[in-house]
Amino acid sequence: MRAKVTQRMVLRVIEPARARGERASRLHLEKVRGSPDDIVRRLEEIDAEWAAERVLEATAATLALVGVTLTAFQNRRWAALAGLAAGALLRHALTQRSVTVELLGRMGMRTREEIMVERMALKAMRGDFRWVTPSGEGGERVDSDTAYLAAQA
Repeated sequence: MRAKVTQRMVLRVIEPARARGERASRLHLEKVRGSPDDIVRRLEEIDAEWAAERVLEATAATLALVGVTLTAFQNRRWAALAGLAAGALLRHALTQRSVTVELLGRMGMRTREEIMVERMALKAMRGDFRWVTPSGEGGERVDSDTAYLAAQA
């Protein structure tokens, strides 16, 4: 029974979230097509963007601190909150997958990997990797689709 639930979750949650992240990255790349100033601005926006994993880590750390504090000053039952938060962090660290991260993806947040793919594609469009061209000749700028595919490889 458990395998069926996991399979269903992959089909309904994880794959659509990945597709949404890829579409979002491609849409951002389309907006900055050809304009170096737009590329720099978008790279700055990406620097400020929180990845879904970062939100999970911050939330779990906050819940753990709240649980420990409430355990010390209120009731020992609050220790369960700290334990659940630590367990969620441990599970994510060991498996690199988390239902919470996937749910955040459904809400529009992207993973570190999706953000990094867009960052590398923008840098390729800007010409940071001129020495990496199919023909071996440097100096050519790359369009957004080529940059996105190269960043995913």
